[in-house]
Amino acid sequence: MKLVASTSRAGEVVQLTFGGEVTEASDFPDLKLEGVTRVDLNVGGVTYINSGGVQGWTNWVRDFGQRFPKTLLSLEKLPLILTRQLISVKGFVPRNSRIQSFYALYYCPDCDQEAQKLLIVGKDFRFDKTQPELIDSQAEMKCATCAKPMEIDMLIDHLRKITWNLF
Repeated sequence: MKLVASTSRAGEVVQLTFGGEVTEASDFPDLKLEGVTRVDLNVGGVTYINSGGVQGWTNWVRDFGQRFPKTLLSLEKLPLILTRQLISVKGFVPRNSRIQSFYALYYCPDCDQEAQKLLIVGKDFRFDKTQPELIDSQAEMKCATCAKPMEIDMLIDHLRKITWNLF
């Protein structure tokens, strides 16, 4: 399934939604953002990204940052496949962006199970610049197999970078 993008505008905010596969054949939208202060980009429907897609994505966000330096790119519902790219690929998001929510990987050391959970920055998760902290008991996760608490299976430094956009 190719990359599908849809847009709508409400005043100074553009809602942009991506779904499908991000590949070398992906056609990213050419945005017209006169008078826009924020773009809310929901990427929850992205199911796949390959190396050509990473290159296309980074070119698109670099262009976004250069063309619209005063427009905030607010990223929502980053699936784990994009969260991993965000952590490992320099320039995966522009400086004028904020991560609002992302899927985190959880792991149960007792029964070797993995699960994903959407974390909302500022609601489920926050940083005090030195230590990450889950601030809502809903952000904790119990294993579906053994009912014991699961651990977030991401490095603390990665969570700090996601929260403060230090990429």
